[in-house]
Amino acid sequence: MFLVLVLRGSNAHRPCDRVKSIPGAFINGLISYFQVVWVCPSIANLLIKVAVLAAVVGKALNKYCHNGVKHYQVSLSYLKQIALYYFRLKSKDKSQEILSAVLKRLWRETYAQVLPILNNAYQLGNKIKKGKLWPLRQALERLRWRGAAFMQQSHSYLFEGTTSAAISSLHAYEVSFFNKRKINRPVQYGRQFQLGRIGGNFLFVARCNSTSMPDAPSLPAVINLHQHLYGKDTLQSVATDKGYYSLENEQLLIANQVKDIYLPKPERTLNAPPETTPWEVRKTLHNRRAGIEPLIGHAKHGGQLGRSRMKSDETTKSAGYAAILGFNLRQLARCLMGEVRPKTQESEPFLINNGQIDLSPAISV
Repeated sequence: MFLVLVLRGSNAHRPCDRVKSIPGAFINGLISYFQVVWVCPSIANLLIKVAVLAAVVGKALNKYCHNGVKHYQVSLSYLKQIALYYFRLKSKDKSQEILSAVLKRLWRETYAQVLPILNNAYQLGNKIKKGKLWPLRQALERLRWRGAAFMQQSHSYLFEGTTSAAISSLHAYEVSFFNKRKINRPVQYGRQFQLGRIGGNFLFVARCNSTSMPDAPSLPAVINLHQHLYGKDTLQSVATDKGYYSLENEQLLIANQVKDIYLPKPERTLNAPPETTPWEVRKTLHNRRAGIEPLIGHAKHGGQLGRSRMKSDETTKSAGYAAILGFNLRQLARCLMGEVRPKTQESEPFLINNGQIDLSPAISV
């Protein structure tokens, strides 16, 4: 099997408690990465989430501790009106003083309605300990731990001007910060994966060992996984983004006898050996990377790479793996039904003849 490896960086969970993912790519062995993402955290969004949890727990207190009498109520419509007013002002580029005043009011109103429920939530302990009330138990746990901690942290930020390790989600603990300098998404939060593409436009995903999965340190693990799945001496060429370059990675690819290597060096002075791959080959590998982007879009919109709806860190990680599985099954179905465009030329690896790349036997992608 002829494989080319390409790597590209991409993006991150927002406090609206939904996870998004932004992928990377890999062509005929081209490898890149994607990540499950949330959009920028918003204190207003998380305050509403805390109020929703408090409303669930408050209804349970009324039902199980007060015989249905409405002792505890949370006016979600009123709080949402304040949050909506805040976002409208923000969209109109109002001053920071006005936005801060509205946000402080939202915090005070939320705190006033949530505090009595937090103080009396212990009464539900034995009443919902067993049975089919696991959603209520989960809501109670999140409110008492993550919700209370977020209220305290947001108070320190809004009223005291101090910052600490911010809570970016009420349901996810493993969240990383990403800044890919995108115009529409300058800041993102979530989990990132390393993703690979092989011949036939199939994908494989490397094991997600951390939430950030940085580019350069992740490349050796991806190469090892590729060799484990497809055997050694299978990978023939590699192309990546600048973020994947390091002298150790370049030496690793040379030691694994990869013929064509395209690891763009950052625009800074490096004590690195000169390029050994001819320019025409590097140019071709650079151009071939563009074939990865459509696969990212299909995997993103056909699965939960764009946004995972899972409610725990482990299930969010599983959703990323499942999205790649679903993409591969769709690709396999297209191949079996004859919907894949036939190749016009015989699929053979890149050939280097006297420093020139022979494009005629190259795989069409």
